[in-house]
Amino acid sequence: MKVCVVGVGNIGTNLLTSLRRRGVRAVGVEIDPDRRAALAAAGVDGVFATPDEAGDVDVWILTTSTGPGLSHILSAVRAITPKPGALVSVESTLPVGGTARLAEAFRERGFAPGEAFHLAHVPHRILFGVEETVFDAPRVVAGVTPACRDAALAFYRPLVPRLYPVDDVRVAELSKIVENGLRYLNIAFAEALFGYCLEQGLDWAQLHGAVNTKPNVELLNVDFGIGGECLPKDVRFLQEALQSPLLAAAIAADEAHRERLRRLAGPCVRILLKGLTFKPGYPDVRFSRALELAQALAADGKEVYVYDPALGPEKVAELGFRWGEPDGGYDLVYERPLAIRKSKEDEQRGQDTGDGQ
Repeated sequence: MKVCVVGVGNIGTNLLTSLRRRGVRAVGVEIDPDRRAALAAAGVDGVFATPDEAGDVDVWILTTSTGPGLSHILSAVRAITPKPGALVSVESTLPVGGTARLAEAFRERGFAPGEAFHLAHVPHRILFGVEETVFDAPRVVAGVTPACRDAALAFYRPLVPRLYPVDDVRVAELSKIVENGLRYLNIAFAEALFGYCLEQGLDWAQLHGAVNTKPNVELLNVDFGIGGECLPKDVRFLQEALQSPLLAAAIAADEAHRERLRRLAGPCVRILLKGLTFKPGYPDVRFSRALELAQALAADGKEVYVYDPALGPEKVAELGFRWGEPDGGYDLVYERPLAIRKSKEDEQRGQDTGDGQ
């Protein structure tokens, strides 16, 4: 059996290498030449520029980003030619009805899902930067037809310890965006509380620690805003389906939180951000709300300094900011976990020590 992973980004790379470690003959397709070069430099071979170069493929796994209006995933679908009996598993996150649109794109080219080949949706559950979650987490499995679902179950069953098949592919689509929608709601709730603590002069860290002493409650921490590629996109998918005032309020709460962080700078000139990456410890600034804040403050005429060991001085300079020493003198410091320290006022709000002490 030969498997081809289409879209070898963060998700696809982890999937490709995990498949190979399990003895699966796997190749990849990545249209971005810079990404292919980076993969080759990292020792990840067998990644081609087009699906035609992948050869005779039994299972296609799509992990490309969805793209505006499903543009990226539709491009991938139109580029692959599944042989009779092949399985095409879409692990990319889809809006409700997305699999049906992909099925129609195949039909337009003369490939009937459930007849000529099998089309399934198996939403990925890979945590950013945590490769071990590729096959450890239970997976939801759905197909355009029952036969499509069964083909996906047969492929994933030796790899994943627990599979949860569902009858309607829309349930699988919803399951992924509901997971991320729930997390979005929880973060937005924490952001609103963080703002209230700032306004009232309350210690956010102590509130966070106090609430989390109850075993069945978890109040999440806050960052520079809800960033990354997945959560904002997926909550939009969910809102398109539900048109919920609750989701609209959560989106507004996150926007207010990010604007509040910008306003806090006020008349301060020398500002330090401790952390610029999307997530602490990973040298990736794509979809980073910290980077957005730094750029907004610079546009406001502030002297923006950044301390982020995951990036280092050279990368920080490439991004257009000064390297800042963590113990230097600044008018305002933004820290992670999110805390706001104004040195002139000798105050610190929000630093989470983990126990509220």
